[in-house]
Parts: sequence; C-alpha cells; structure tokens
Amino acid sequence: MSQRHGLRPAGRAARVRQEGDVPRQRQPSRGRPSGRALPGDIALLTHTSGTTGRPKAVPLTHANVMASVRNISAHYHLSPR
Repeated sequence: MSQRHGLRPAGRAARVRQEGDVPRQRQPSRGRPSGRALPGDIALLTHTSGTTGRPKAVPLTHANVMASVRNISAHYHLSPR
C-alpha cells in the first residue's frame, strides 16, 4: 500500500496523522496518460466521526476502495451477472 499517505495493509500499524497534515497529491508522470489513476493514488477523502477524539480526514487510495469492493462482493456472493 501507499506509505506516503499513511495507509498500510490490514494488520500493520499506520502512522498517526497530525493535525494540519495534508495528503500530497501525486504529480502525473511523463509515461502515464493524463487522468489515469494508479492503485496508490487517492480515490476519495472521507472523515471520521470523532467519537473517541477529534474528527480526522482519511484519504483512501484506489487500492483501498477495490479491496473493499472485493470483500463486499465475496461476502454477499455477488457476481458480474
């Protein structure tokens, strides 16, 4: 997973984000078509509720979103049809 955004695979501790941390946006590379996302690119930004502390912004990468899609699909036995 993308360590630059503080996200790690399940079971590994993520770094604690400090107030004022802003995820760095990845600059397009020369060999990559414009607008094409990579697994480590941020797909969406969600926020915690702040139940046990201050609310925080949480960036999710395309890889995070796809892992969730696969898990939901497997749990509910979904298929393309």
